[in-house]
Amino acid sequence: MAFFDAGNPPITSTTGLVSNPSTATLCAELDSTQLGTKDYVSGQSKKFMVRWIVGASTTALFQLEQANSTALSASTNVVNVYAATGLSAQFQYALELSKDDRLRIRVQSTFTGNVITTIQAEALT
Repeated sequence: MAFFDAGNPPITSTTGLVSNPSTATLCAELDSTQLGTKDYVSGQSKKFMVRWIVGASTTALFQLEQANSTALSASTNVVNVYAATGLSAQFQYALELSKDDRLRIRVQSTFTGNVITTIQAEALT
């Protein structure tokens, strides 16, 4: 069982306003270099507590993704969530990340409006 360790600083993605996103738009990402998973050997993994924060100017369906490469089809774990018009929401998941894993947020369908998102990952020890 994992527990929070006060010595593990959170890793935070870049955050910004994205206008009229498409399904190919990465609204937020923590890549394998930031997470340190690019240096893992095959079979090595580490548990993270991941907080996903999403908001939209109009109702939006987001994909919260764990992926093992930059390819948009490389998602290994996807959770779909809604954000209501003008509101934001936070979702929290414990994930086990392996070699080259990355975390990202995309919209599930293209729409007209603005979104703002961020990802924060904290290593569990």
